[in-house]
Amino acid sequence: HASGVFTCMKEELVLMKRSATSGAVVVNLSSAFAPWGVRLSTSTSGDRGDMVAAMTRSTAKHVGDRGIRVVCVQPRMVDTPLLTRYRKKHGDLLSECPLGRIASANEIAEVILFLCDSSKASYMTGCSVPVHGGAEG
Repeated sequence: HASGVFTCMKEELVLMKRSATSGAVVVNLSSAFAPWGVRLSTSTSGDRGDMVAAMTRSTAKHVGDRGIRVVCVQPRMVDTPLLTRYRKKHGDLLSECPLGRIASANEIAEVILFLCDSSKASYMTGCSVPVHGGAEG
């Protein structure tokens, strides 16, 4: 996952640097589990997710002077077939979320759209935005 993010970001930045327009944004996706890890799943947490967040911060420092912002969105418990299978096998996760529900993909997309809107998020770069409904750890 982290190597894929690195490769994509590298190619995106080549194109963005060639462009004469400022206000370009790279949006990386990681997991809200990254800072805490998750029981039964090292593949969506821990070092890998932290690497994406670290790459986001580091890259933002390198390209900010060109008007390019780099941000990371960290969703947790999004209504997908993968989560449905996980819940069937390991039980319901709603008790871990103060909002008591699972996010829709549209809710995650709205956060990404906000971050891409330079009139609303122009000072946001190098940051990771958790979208977890209040669930932590």
